[in-house]
Amino acid sequence: MKYLVLDLEVTANKSFGREINALDKRNVITAVALSDGKRASCIYDVVEIPRDVKLPLNKYKLLVGQNFKFDLLYLWDNPSLREFIRNGGEVWCTMLAEYLLTAQDPDVKKDLNTLSEKYGGNLKDDWVSGQIKQGIAVNKIDSEALVDYAKWDTLNTSTVFLAQLKLAKSLGMLPLIRTYMKHLLAVTEMEYNGLHVDLEAAEASRTECLDRVEQLKIELINSVPEWWPPHTPFNPSSTNHVSLLLFGGGLKATRQVGLGEVYKTGLRAGQEKTKKEEYILQLPGIGFKSVSLTSTGKNKVDDATLAELPRSNPVVNLLREYRKVIKILGTYYYSEDETKGLLLKVHPDGCIHPEFNTTVTATGRLSSSKPNGQNIPKEVMGMFNSRFKDGVLIEFDFSQLEICVQACLTNSKRMMKDIAEGVDFHCLRLSYAIDEPYKQVYNKVHVEKDPEYCDKRKNLAKPISFEKAYGAAPQTIAARHEIPLEVVTAVFKKEDLRYPEVPMFYNNMLMELETTADITNELLKIRDKNTGTFSNVQGEYHKKAVYTSLFNKRYVFKDYAVMTKNHKIFSYWKMPELQNYPIQGLAADLVALVVGKVFDYLKDKSEDCVMICEVHDSLILDCRGDKKDLIIHDVKSIMESVSEYTKAIFDEDWSVPLTVDCHYGDNWRACK
Repeated sequence: MKYLVLDLEVTANKSFGREINALDKRNVITAVALSDGKRASCIYDVVEIPRDVKLPLNKYKLLVGQNFKFDLLYLWDNPSLREFIRNGGEVWCTMLAEYLLTAQDPDVKKDLNTLSEKYGGNLKDDWVSGQIKQGIAVNKIDSEALVDYAKWDTLNTSTVFLAQLKLAKSLGMLPLIRTYMKHLLAVTEMEYNGLHVDLEAAEASRTECLDRVEQLKIELINSVPEWWPPHTPFNPSSTNHVSLLLFGGGLKATRQVGLGEVYKTGLRAGQEKTKKEEYILQLPGIGFKSVSLTSTGKNKVDDATLAELPRSNPVVNLLREYRKVIKILGTYYYSEDETKGLLLKVHPDGCIHPEFNTTVTATGRLSSSKPNGQNIPKEVMGMFNSRFKDGVLIEFDFSQLEICVQACLTNSKRMMKDIAEGVDFHCLRLSYAIDEPYKQVYNKVHVEKDPEYCDKRKNLAKPISFEKAYGAAPQTIAARHEIPLEVVTAVFKKEDLRYPEVPMFYNNMLMELETTADITNELLKIRDKNTGTFSNVQGEYHKKAVYTSLFNKRYVFKDYAVMTKNHKIFSYWKMPELQNYPIQGLAADLVALVVGKVFDYLKDKSEDCVMICEVHDSLILDCRGDKKDLIIHDVKSIMESVSEYTKAIFDEDWSVPLTVDCHYGDNWRACK
């Protein structure tokens, strides 16, 4: 396949919360370097190369780049690039390819210098990169040096690409990598489009939050016990006050003490003389035991600590809600000093543009930052609306994707049958937890809408379901959600009896890791169970193993170690990682696959519908109202055609039916 390597040299200043903002049109392209692997050329302009510059892409089927999403964002509206994509052109990002080829190993560096050295490229003169690191704009750097630097980037990227292509073929990973490269185009599209903000709705919601904060302050002040000193009003934003309230301790206070003398003259004649004295007032606290300590020996009162305290205590619940609302205000609207907050990141197009990270997680799942578009609370979602007049937002969400993936990976026929018959797995786990027949529980929840059973499904079964999916142990789930340990254990045992292939799958995986692990040159990090501290022992090294799953997706595991009370060292593989990586990873593969297919479907329909966000198993589109029915029908059909794609691309039979739920509304919250 004929390929072309492309690399841009650009001004890339921070703005709207993004460290290097390709979406800010004030940042300009200074050089465009191109290479076919044999020779390199470069277009240079000290002022600006227009983003719609004509590019010779019509002769090629593949466009290659390093950290390529960054370059693509600068050129996303470029007519040459749009035509290339419409005609089925593909991309290859050497950074993303390396991430997949090295099993998403967080210890592997993926910068171009490292990759060039690894794959036999030529090390460049780093003078130009040194200038850039010093903050010197590229259009202020000597043009001859910059052009030479850009050309070498393309030649080295070409060398890396050819080596990666060869390796991918030998590992049988080419179909998987091509799937993720198509997904990269979809991710670039989402990042470029962004989430449209209704500023009026945002301000109204912010006002509600401010009112709620004041209300919670009053409720907390009125809820503190009588022993709290009246001369020091309780401040819920003070970590010291919260610590004293929950756990007790000494509070600095002042009091008037007599000096043993009286005033002899004046208005206060005969009254005792006094002076202010500082002292420590001992407060008993509500009575909670310390959860954990800071490095200075004080009680921690962070959100994780509050989460471990009993939910039945009203003061704890008020503190949790106060913290939650304060966080929402500072993170999603404006901070108290108005120097931070999501609304400061709204671009001139009226949208926020979350960064999507394609090479960060251990499983291949997409993550997001600056701001995080995948972790927006439901309370805030109402401020995101359509950019189209009379438009709607549409959310497509895979139903029970992790369970379907688990059934496929473990080849559990009973689980496959349950999925096909529409078993509600939350109701099934609730039936195990309360020891009642599944059909009775299902009817109570879905037919009778019994509030007690609906509440138990939400607050008892769902936490067990989600925590179990991420590999949490029964003890962890019980402590975190205040569920009796025997209840959680019963759910685990009954589920393992129903689906015995699941624990068998993980046991086989564990044995494979043990037999294939290699010793690294990294000293073993050992946790002392007596003190909780970590140390190294000379001669003891970490082990690493790579596990290959469906679609030839690879995962890297590193062992952990503890020192027992008898001072014996035990190394082990962390079970939550073993249980989590293959399931979440295969789910990520399927999402990448179908989102790439939806991208192909929508690439000629941008005037009617655009992709704006991906949140784990769901895809969010922004659509004209009169086109929603067609879009919903077609996109749902595309996303549910997984078995067709897996057979065609990976030659794998996907035997578990996948269904997609779809909701739409005037804003994102209405989709929930």
